[in-house]
Amino acid sequence: MRNLSKILFLCGIIVFTAFSCEEENNSDENIIPLSEVTINESYLQLSLVETKWKLIGFGNYTSNTLKKAEPEGDSCYILHFHLDNKITGWTSTNKIGGSYQLNISSQELIFSYFGGAEINELFDGNDYVDAIHQVHSYEITNKGLALYYDNQTLFLLFKPLEQ
Repeated sequence: MRNLSKILFLCGIIVFTAFSCEEENNSDENIIPLSEVTINESYLQLSLVETKWKLIGFGNYTSNTLKKAEPEGDSCYILHFHLDNKITGWTSTNKIGGSYQLNISSQELIFSYFGGAEINELFDGNDYVDAIHQVHSYEITNKGLALYYDNQTLFLLFKPLEQ
């Protein structure tokens, strides 16, 4: 009986360890080096306004990494800056809207108002909304639209939506 207990105990530890490692590996798959983000020189010709942008992920210049946004659905994490200083889009699950102030020469971008239902946000939905509220500047690079927050060490990286 003692041997059976020991065997069951060891099997339990092995199963627990296997699932723990699997979960750890899955989270690492969502973090990539910034150098692996696709470069597209045509992005440099795009305007912030009247382009629809889709979030790729959460960037960190300190660690030179990008955490891919989850969920990755087609309608998740969309921003559309309109000419009348209004913004529309989607979080992970909710339609959002608001207004923004833009200074093109200094690349300053402030969301005067940004909101939506914020009900049942999935995965990175709440982090996305929190980051948007902290955005203070932007830059369009060959990797996409970067919205900077936290003293420009953190940023949201977007790619243009195919139109």
